[in-house]
Amino acid sequence: AHESEQGATTEIERYLETMSRLFSALKLPYLCTKRPAWDTFPGAWYTIAGDVVMPDGKTLQAASCHHYLDQWSREFEIKFLDDEGTQKFVHQTTFGMSERLLGAVVACHGDDRGLLLP
Repeated sequence: AHESEQGATTEIERYLETMSRLFSALKLPYLCTKRPAWDTFPGAWYTIAGDVVMPDGKTLQAASCHHYLDQWSREFEIKFLDDEGTQKFVHQTTFGMSERLLGAVVACHGDDRGLLLP
């Protein structure tokens, strides 16, 4: 939870840096892209996904982060006291990776003879 939209945006930037470092360390070709409205996580203001480019040229979404503004804190009454003692709604984000990341590592670094990890 964050005091402001900017605080939540800064957290998203940290998530993207983490995603980039991990994908790079695993020697995976990847793209981080902001999703169009139809592919945004339900309830999110926006979604950015980390897609691994597979050997056949297709992409596999292995991670994503979402910025919700303060809409869910309004819905569930999640507040904090600011420096003046005024209650304000928090801004929220989420970040996650899935087991697809493991599948991407196997697909990108394995073949019929086995798996060679970077």
